[in-house]
Parts: sequence; structure tokens; C-alpha cells
Amino acid sequence: MDGADSIGFPWSRASSVLALLALVACGRVDFDEVAHDGALIDAPAERPDAANDGRVEMDSAAPPVDAPVLTEDSPPQEGGPIDELVVGSCGDGVVAGAEECDDGNGSPGDGCSATCRLEDQGAGGESCTTARALALVPIAGGRVGAVASGDTTGASDNSSSGCGGSPGPDHIYSVTLLSPEAQLYVTVSPGPTYDVMVAIHDNVCATSGTLCCAGTGGPGFSEAYAACVVGAGTFMIVVDADTATDQAGLYTVRVESTAP
Repeated sequence: MDGADSIGFPWSRASSVLALLALVACGRVDFDEVAHDGALIDAPAERPDAANDGRVEMDSAAPPVDAPVLTEDSPPQEGGPIDELVVGSCGDGVVAGAEECDDGNGSPGDGCSATCRLEDQGAGGESCTTARALALVPIAGGRVGAVASGDTTGASDNSSSGCGGSPGPDHIYSVTLLSPEAQLYVTVSPGPTYDVMVAIHDNVCATSGTLCCAGTGGPGFSEAYAACVVGAGTFMIVVDADTATDQAGLYTVRVESTAP
């Protein structure tokens, strides 16, 4: 009969759509095969696998997606979560990652170790003529630097400062800078009972040669810090007692410069 199915029920567009949706829900027909007018169309969609509980099996032979393989020679990657691959290598002259220094070689004993750690360059000398010359090596921030440590106990008094300081035992270091715009930063961390002072002098140890200095302010303070715009030349760094003439003890000195 026209407009009715074989069992006498009226057949409409709405009822045909409902019937097709029921078939889709049962897994009998893919939704991609249903046209907008409710008719079935052929579509190249994956078929449910009856032996796999109706789940669609993906084609394992699909071609892989090409992805770049990053190496240390790769150019910067744009548009992704990682814009640049940073690879640090001790001895390449570039301070990166966890490196404290990198002087471009793998040799120890020159202020920067074979594992790119700052090396302790030892105790200072006891006069300007025997001052320990510090090797400044490249460190982070485009600076050069050095660390050293010692114990002034039993040392002699060979220097005085133009901004205080006592006639107590002292240790003396020297650094040579080449840039006319060089700045020098010195930090001394003393032992718990050492009232320390640090002074930066020009190439003499006399009071008249004092460029800048600083003290801890008393035993137990964490550090003394002095900063000078020094320019080119050789300079003396004096670790001295700040108050009592018999004051002495352990210390660590860190020296940095904005330019060698």
C-alpha cells in the first residue's frame, strides 16, 4: 500500500529516522552511513568487529606521522612547548646547566675542575709580595670568578685598611684585570667566631691604597661584602680581623668580576 509498510503501519520520515537510529544503537548500521534524508549511503568507515564486542579495529598498517628527532645540533624549534634544545657540555667554554664554571678545557688545577666546579685555590699569602694570585675563570652571568679558603690563625700582620681594621693577622690575595671598566666583588664568609674584614687595595698594601672595604659587624655574622669599580690593573684583596688584635679564624673568599 502506498505510504504504509507491509504490516499496515503508516510510514513517515520521522519514523524512518527513529528506526535507523535504533539500528545504529544495536550496531547493525554505522551512523556514517545515514544520509541527511534518512536513507542509507555507502561510506568508507570502519566496521565493528562482531568477534571484538562491537569495537572498531584500527588499521595498524597506517603510515606513521613524521616527527623531528632533536639532537644538540638541531636548530631552535618554534611553535611547540620546547622552543630550544639546551645541551650543556663541560669543557665547551659555555657555563650552562649545573656548571659552576667552564674555562673551555677539561684540565683540573686551573680554578675550574674537570667537572666544571670552582676549585678552592687555597690560603692567601702573608704580604703583598707573597700574595696568592687568583685565577679567574668564566662563571654564570658572563662574569669571571674564583673561590679560596684559609685560616689566619698564626698568620702575621702585614696590612692595614683605610676604613678600619685592626693590626691583627691577615691573608692577602691578588687579581689582575684587563678591562678599564672592570668591577670587583669580594665576599668573605668567616667561621662562627671570626670578626672578619675584607679590603680591596690597589697594587700596594698600604692604608693609602685602600679602594673599598667592609666588615661583618661582629663575630657570628655570615659574611663581609665589598664592591669596587676598579678598572684595569692588579689589585690586592686583604682578609683581616675587624676588631681585636688577636682575632683570627677560618674563612672562605669568593671573588667575581664583570670583566677579566
